[in-house]
Amino acid sequence: MIKTLSKNKSLSIILTLLIGIEIFFFSSLPGTNQSGGITFIPIIYHFAVFFLFNFFLFYSLQTKQKFSYKVLIVTIFFSLIYAISDEIHQSFVPMRSSTITDVLTDFIGIIFSSAIILKIKNKINKPAELSPPSSSAKYENARVQPPAPHSQNYCSQY
Repeated sequence: MIKTLSKNKSLSIILTLLIGIEIFFFSSLPGTNQSGGITFIPIIYHFAVFFLFNFFLFYSLQTKQKFSYKVLIVTIFFSLIYAISDEIHQSFVPMRSSTITDVLTDFIGIIFSSAIILKIKNKINKPAELSPPSSSAKYENARVQPPAPHSQNYCSQY
């Protein structure tokens, strides 16, 4: 799937836009007077939706096959800005409020998504198999000096 997202930018862009629209739509729904119920469902929702938003946004902005930390930082920044603006928007919806807890939950989803992106990057860039080190490799990083070459015995020459 990662190769598909990397090669087909339009798929990443469409998924990012759909998730962004979905976030806006659910933030626009008025709240209810009912209290109680299961409180971890909104937490899971905030985490998951911003995890996916950040993930697809990264692959939408990535321009080269080569990984870019700059693009990842920009992705994190824009995802966080969208999370904050979503909470501000939600504060204007009847019977809804904005909370810092929601933004923090969104940010945790963004960070986890970024960690997965880094893990994928490391897995792709990992060499297939390492060859065994040469006999001189043990002296490259060690403080021990390699043994001096055997010198000729000058007495045996005469």
